[in-house]
Parts: sequence; structure tokens; C-alpha cells
Amino acid sequence: MLRSPSPEESSSQSLLLGRDSQIKQVFDSIQRPLEQGQKLFIIDGLFLKKFYATASDHVPTKEDEQLKGELGQIDNSRLVDHTESLTGQEPLFIVLKRDLTISEDFDAVPEDTWTSLVQTFGLATDSPTIVRHVVNTVDDSDTGSKNLQIDLYPPLFTVNILKGSQPLSFEAIKQSAQPLKPLKFVASKAELFQHFLLNLKNTLGVSTKSKVRLWKLSKLDSPLPDTLSLDISTFLEIEYGNRELVELEDKTAALVNGKFNGTQFNIAQAGFSEGGRIIVEVQDDNEWPSDRVGKALKKNVGSSAVPVSISKGNVTSTSLASAKTAARNVPVVSNGVKSTSTTTTTSSSPSRTIATRSNAKPLGTCGLNNLGNTCYMNSALQCVRSVEELSKYFLGKKYLIVILELKVIIHYSS
Repeated sequence: MLRSPSPEESSSQSLLLGRDSQIKQVFDSIQRPLEQGQKLFIIDGLFLKKFYATASDHVPTKEDEQLKGELGQIDNSRLVDHTESLTGQEPLFIVLKRDLTISEDFDAVPEDTWTSLVQTFGLATDSPTIVRHVVNTVDDSDTGSKNLQIDLYPPLFTVNILKGSQPLSFEAIKQSAQPLKPLKFVASKAELFQHFLLNLKNTLGVSTKSKVRLWKLSKLDSPLPDTLSLDISTFLEIEYGNRELVELEDKTAALVNGKFNGTQFNIAQAGFSEGGRIIVEVQDDNEWPSDRVGKALKKNVGSSAVPVSISKGNVTSTSLASAKTAARNVPVVSNGVKSTSTTTTTSSSPSRTIATRSNAKPLGTCGLNNLGNTCYMNSALQCVRSVEELSKYFLGKKYLIVILELKVIIHYSS
């Protein structure tokens, strides 16, 4: 004899049917073809496996051992490597771990599916909402070929700006008192390079009429100042092997005027698929600031024995750091007698001796001749000379940069 199901049984059956329907909707949404620009939400793979295991027709397997326990709320915490604070944006940008596998560790669902799951199960308190977009990394309009993929690791950039010497306006003085932080933002691998450059210029407040070029930084021997603007001296301290000039010309003015008809590269093709630290150098009076300083240094040094740092195509160069090393290695001359790094040389005067350290490297000329009433001055000069930072300042030819900047400021002011 058949009996009617109890209210509890009816409720359980309805729940199962509702859950089966929801599982099918989630599964189908994941299997749908990707669409360019589509917004997707990352969801933890372990949660999805537990969710699928609640289907009425689920057949248990050995893998179900890891699925024990309550389904609970959605929690994406285990997918997170770290977070980044982007300039002028909230919330924090979530950087995913690099060893994740799609369909195993996580999956990506459309917004309507994500909303439905969150409404049903809730989102854990510490769980982030992780959004990614579908990009087309190969757009060939002639053949119609595309390569759609989820941009799981979009390029993350840290940007500094390098400008030429300008007269110190009141606004510039205020900014120097409260310097801005380096620009941090996320781009899309599919973003066209000239559009990327135009967005950079607009964000940094650089006129589209001004030419810029990009320097890509690799490993740095010491951290850069935590400021948006870099001075020439700091830029030249970066070893040339650690900064690479991007050989793509700024065509943003033509782009804005609708006259650009050149080949369009996306930023992945331009070598920026991983993001990184870049310096935006702004052209000043049709000359690049780093070239101008480099030429001035070369002219003032007047010797190929002390290399200077300028851009590719002009001279083969290293950096100011190498210039300082070279300056320290120049033999010391005392009373017309040249010393070497392995000997101790005494001049014709007993009071003028080049001392050496225990490792036989010369310390340089020691002491000053007293002219009768100059002992106090001599003492003060030797104290100043003993300041290592000041010695490096002159040996590294950094004073030439200051002289050059002052000349430019005087030129503009006049």
C-alpha cells in the first residue's frame, strides 16, 4: 500500500530537486564559451567539489575522503598569495598563488552564478571576492583569429616619473614637501601599448603633446625612494644592466588626433606580461633628461677612464656607481709622484707621505702643509675631508648634476 510522504520527506525531496537544479546551473555556466571582456568570479575548487557531491545522483569515490564535513560558506582564502593596495582604488587587489590549477584548485563563474551561490551559502568573513576578466591576447582582424583566456595574473605595475629640471614653482615646492607615492595599478595583457601609454600620461598629468619613453627595471641593488618623482641622480645610480629602455616610440599624440595607423602591439607583446617597475621619462625641450645629464657628465669628466651613464645609441655606459669606483681607482699623485695600489710612495718632502691600509690599498695624501697661521683651517678641512659621504659626492661627480640643474633653472628663470 502506497503512503503519502511526510512533510519532512517532501521538504527534503524539494531541497534535493532544488539543489540538483542549482548544481546543473552552476556546471552549465562554467562550461559556457568565454566572451571577450567578460567579468568572472573566482571560486574555491574544494567548495565546488563539496557542492557537486550534494547532488541526489552523486556516486561516492575514494576522492570523497577530502570532502567530509559540512559544505559551509564559500571561502577563497587559500587561493590568495598576497594583496596589493592600488593607487586611488578600493578594495585591495588580490594576487593569486602561482601554483593553482583551474578546475582543480579553483574555477571561474559568471556574476549571476556567483551571486546565486553567495545568496545560498554566504561568504566567509575573511574570504575575499576575487574578480578576473576574459581577454583576447591575439586579435587578428584580418583572419578573425582570437585567443580568449581568463587573465588570472594581470600585469601589476609600480611607476615612477623622471622629469627634466624645471623652475621651482610654488606648486612644485608644495609637492616636494609632501611627495606622492609611486603609482600602482593593474592593466590587462590585451591592452594596446599606445593606449596603455596614453592612460599612463593622463594619470601622471603629462600632456599628450609631451613625448615619453619607458624604462623597465629588473633587479635593483638598493630600493628606490618611495616617491612618485625620481631625480636624475637617483636614476643614474641604477646600474645600466638593471634598466632597459623600451624600444617603442610614443605615438599617443597621433592616437588622440585619430592619425595613428601604425602596428598596434598589446602590452604582453611589448614585454610587460608580468608587469613590474617602470620609469616614465618625460622629454624636455626635445631632449631626454638622462641624455642631457649624461652628455654633461661626459664633457666635464673629459676622460674615458671614468664611464658615465647615458642611454643606448649614444655611448656604451655603466652608471654613476661605476664612475665612483673608477674615480677611487685613479692613482694618487703627490708632489709629482704617482702611487699605485700596491706600494707606499714617499715624496721628496718627509712630511708628504701616502699612507696605506693593512691590505696595501692607498689611503691618499695625508696632512696639509702649515703656512704659519693656517693650522686651524687645515684641521677643519681635514675633518670635512674625512666625511665619507662628502668624498663620495665629489669622487662620483655628483656635483656636476647639481651644477647642470642650476644652469637649467637659471635658464628657465631668465
